[in-house]
Amino acid sequence: MSPVKPPNYGHNEHFTEILARTLSMNLISLSRGACGNNVIRLQIEEAIKMNPAFVIIGATSEDRIEIPFIGGTFDPAVGLSNINYKNFPDVSSELNIFKYTEPSLISETINNIFSLSDPRWHNISGSNKSALTEEQMKIIKDYFLYCYNSSWKKQLDTWVIAEGLRKLDDFGIPYVFITSGLPRDNFYFCDDKIANFDMDPRNYPSNNTAARFHVDLKDSYILAEKWVTYINSKGLLQ
Repeated sequence: MSPVKPPNYGHNEHFTEILARTLSMNLISLSRGACGNNVIRLQIEEAIKMNPAFVIIGATSEDRIEIPFIGGTFDPAVGLSNINYKNFPDVSSELNIFKYTEPSLISETINNIFSLSDPRWHNISGSNKSALTEEQMKIIKDYFLYCYNSSWKKQLDTWVIAEGLRKLDDFGIPYVFITSGLPRDNFYFCDDKIANFDMDPRNYPSNNTAARFHVDLKDSYILAEKWVTYINSKGLLQ
């Protein structure tokens, strides 16, 4: 595969998109930038409903939390649609499941939550009002200052993701798991399904890319080739 810089750099060139084209498969992405592991668990639940040929799951770091919008209440019946995907440039935001429901929860990194100028905090329901009140922002800051413990949050995130992976096993859905920020030892039950170190996009950092997913085009093709080799060696599509 030879990388060619597309006119709109980064679009259609994530390694999963290249991988899908190489394998002549249909890619459905549920991922969304900056969301937390609790939301990744909801993504797994949504993926199970689709009965896919196989799933790629990438965990994230523990510095991401969920906060209700003003007046927002989590509704288990709508699952992933509770989470705000609106105003995000990720391809997942175009899925129908996000078009007919209003989100009730923000899922973001600590840094993004405190960026009041971020446009994603506005026009959530067609209004120009902030999604969070000043009082909420103060409470959130106090929480991180006095109540948040990253080691404990990482442990909770590990349990949440592990339960989702076990459910994929229960349904017999093949998957490959990128542990990223979570400790690999806690996923002993699926050790043979954990991606190799050189298959993790976080290990291909680039500061010179305009692509939203922080991997440059050359590395996207390298990653895709490694994933093709892995999938074929494991017989995941047989």
